[in-house]
Amino acid sequence: MNISAHSTKRQSASIVAYTAAKAALTSLSKNLSGSLAADGILVNTVSPGSFLSEGLKDYLRGLPPERRADPESLVDAMRVIREDFGHPALLGRAADPSEIGPLVAFLCSQANTYMTGANLNIDGGSDFT
Repeated sequence: MNISAHSTKRQSASIVAYTAAKAALTSLSKNLSGSLAADGILVNTVSPGSFLSEGLKDYLRGLPPERRADPESLVDAMRVIREDFGHPALLGRAADPSEIGPLVAFLCSQANTYMTGANLNIDGGSDFT
């Protein structure tokens, strides 16, 4: 199980190397799933969209007070992401990391017996905006 990024679908000049590396990881995972399936080894990728990471909270804390960006607010985080990076999501908020963890846990667990080669977006509908 690998963690890629939704940013592989939306290019940003400020994160070219990051996006390229994540796209390569997604491709590697897809290829490994084909190579390892005969041995019963499952390989999947999760591609989170914007979520309230510590790095994003630090970014929000660094904004001028007039931007009114509460570093604990999922809605404020998405507003800033939309304004500063042009990456909105249909749900109108960033994800809480606790919304991503259960999907990762499932893919790594013995409950996942048949899913392989998947790249799962958990992005609040960012593909549609």
